[in-house]
Formats: sequence, structure tokens, C-alpha cells
Amino acid sequence: MSSIFDEYQEGAKKARSRHTAKFWRHADRENYVCPRCGRGADEVERFEVHHVDGDPFNGDMDNLRGLCRECHYRVHDRDPPKSLADWKEEFRALGSDIR
Repeated sequence: MSSIFDEYQEGAKKARSRHTAKFWRHADRENYVCPRCGRGADEVERFEVHHVDGDPFNGDMDNLRGLCRECHYRVHDRDPPKSLADWKEEFRALGSDIR
């Protein structure tokens, strides 16, 4: 039996997916530039669609912003996840022989 929270999370996940598709139908992914840091598609791992008002059910175009992954994490006051290269560098610094 699913809880109200589980149902909300599932609905929000579906809404985010629809809003991401909607955003990219209106934006040129290849030439897109993160409005926060100014980096383009060739300089970032990926772009994510951010809901400006924090409401995952509000899919108005005025509420959607494409942000690079790092900026999206920072907007939510979280550290971006480390890349594989970052992890390898940390292991090397510990004296590991990972290539």
C-alpha cells in the first residue's frame, strides 16, 4: 500500500519528466548556455531543468530554467556529485595506484 507521500513523489517525478521534455522542445540543447554560469553544452556534463518556484507540478515555461548540473545543485544548496575523474584523483592522493 502506497502512502500519500509515495503518490506525491511519483506524481512529481512524472511531472518533472514532462516539464523537461517541454523545456527542451523550446530550447536549442546544442547551443544552450547555462544562464547562471555561462557554460555551454560542450563545457558541462549535462543540463537539468530547474523549477524556479520549487513546485515540481508548475510546468509554465516562465517557471522552467535549464541549468548545468553543477549550478542546479548549488541553487538547491547541495554539492554536485563527484565525477569519476574526481574520485580517481582522490584515490591517487591517498597513494592508490588506480589509473
